[in-house]
Amino acid sequence: MANLELILQQDPHIIQIHPPLYAPVLEIDYNLFSEEKINTIKKMGEIVTNYLSYPLIEDNFQNHEQRRAWRKTMEQTYGDEFTTYYQRNKIRGNSFGYTINALRSMEKNAKEPHKANLTQKIIEINLLYPHNYDSLSSTEKIKTIRTIETKVYALINSLQKPSITLSPSSQATELDSQI
Repeated sequence: MANLELILQQDPHIIQIHPPLYAPVLEIDYNLFSEEKINTIKKMGEIVTNYLSYPLIEDNFQNHEQRRAWRKTMEQTYGDEFTTYYQRNKIRGNSFGYTINALRSMEKNAKEPHKANLTQKIIEINLLYPHNYDSLSSTEKIKTIRTIETKVYALINSLQKPSITLSPSSQATELDSQI
């Protein structure tokens, strides 16, 4: 993929490849969800965390038809590697659609009291995506997606397994007991 990224960076239609804002997230606490649907929740969690790892590929196409023609040429030239990489472009509306649907599936299977909080956060995220997204400028799309990306990260971060941190006195007591 690194070679393909270099090829795209040199393509006259690509303005910039913006890296993701967040490093991979920690493990989701699956105890917050219905036990019967854990496999589904894991798949949905993977879709969401993958979304957070996607770049934003900014191009200079004036319309979707031009982009589609370019994409076909690139697919013919570089095959599945290009298709896979380009589909991971966070600026694509479909990327957000898959992500919000995965979040909804997680919300549907969340246990209370987490479900209500998750529902509210998903509504807030969904409202950030404007109905006229396709007609926005690249700059507006990037700003929109960065805001959504931050909210999605915060939501997933709130579903993390709690980390165990020891207070200094606990650490000292633990070390003392080992001596």
